[in-house]
Amino acid sequence: MVSTEGGGYPLWARNGGELFFRSEDKMMSAPVETYPTFKAGTPRVLFQAGGYLGAGGSYVASGNYDVAPDGQHFLMIKEKDALASSKEVSMVLHWTDELKRIAPVAKK
Repeated sequence: MVSTEGGGYPLWARNGGELFFRSEDKMMSAPVETYPTFKAGTPRVLFQAGGYLGAGGSYVASGNYDVAPDGQHFLMIKEKDALASSKEVSMVLHWTDELKRIAPVAKK
């Protein structure tokens, strides 16, 4: 067990030496060693994550965050954005054709 005070939705750092997870309204990190056996260090608070999905125990399956390859930046969804109700949906068909039209590839 990495967290002694609860937590969920762990993600590994790309370098394998750190585990990120959510605990209530906090984003946490714990150093880990995997060789020769698994050993977790003391978790620390990285930042308060209140106002983002998954904070305060309102977790969903994905944890609603991801960690950049550098282990220093996070992508999180703001609650107000996710809960906004819109009655309009835009669908773009054949979007690759449109992309080619507005950003053509230079030919050699």
